[in-house]
Amino acid sequence: MKYSGVCTKCRASDIVRIPGQTGAYGSGNNIQIGVWSTPIPVSRYVCLNCGFAEEWVDAPQHLAKLREKFGPTSRQ
Repeated sequence: MKYSGVCTKCRASDIVRIPGQTGAYGSGNNIQIGVWSTPIPVSRYVCLNCGFAEEWVDAPQHLAKLREKFGPTSRQ
């Protein structure tokens, strides 16, 4: 949905992007990577036809931070 603008489930093109944000006490759509580190924002793409949603980390530097913290094959 992020690149095509089309829902992968229902093929509708009525997609909205909700930017990731960080609020007080770690609230918001983000990934905490440490107690004192700045959380990584995660953007949501939501189909307004069927409700399907995807989440994306948009910034390449944030992907590098995730790799550093969790490793490429981290499964918890």
